[in-house]
Amino acid sequence: MPIDRFSPHRVATYGEHSFSNKTQSMAPVKPSESSWGAPSASPRHQEREKAQKVLNTLDSLPKVFPQNAVDRQLLDRPAGLLERRITLLDRSETTTDPTQKFRINNALKANQEQYKGSMQDLHKESAHGQLHNPSEQNRNRLSNWSDILLNTNKDISFLPK
Repeated sequence: MPIDRFSPHRVATYGEHSFSNKTQSMAPVKPSESSWGAPSASPRHQEREKAQKVLNTLDSLPKVFPQNAVDRQLLDRPAGLLERRITLLDRSETTTDPTQKFRINNALKANQEQYKGSMQDLHKESAHGQLHNPSEQNRNRLSNWSDILLNTNKDISFLPK
């Protein structure tokens, strides 16, 4: 016999077979049984880890692909901005003051714009070196630099439009 789900006594009390009872009975008992109870990393923490990876990549570029066409200062500026970003992200996770959080968010936005500009300068210089460097080895290394810069900063559009 079919259950009349629109009967008056079920509408008022929702009965034993309500959707919430069925769903809750299917939910895992222990948090370790599923990802429901697992702590997830905050977006700021994920952003910090990504910035750390990009910083490590920037630091390794001169060691992996040594060349003399790009000035070291052009590489130091985005690295310094990334270090600043990491400290700001750390501070934003620990502070509870809303005014401080607002200031940190504004500083992060300004830092992001400065980082884009410094990466644009670095990419422009490596592209110039690819075209005008007499050494084929240096041209190839600078090509690798450009590829790595573009791959590590996929989500940031720093190239001029």
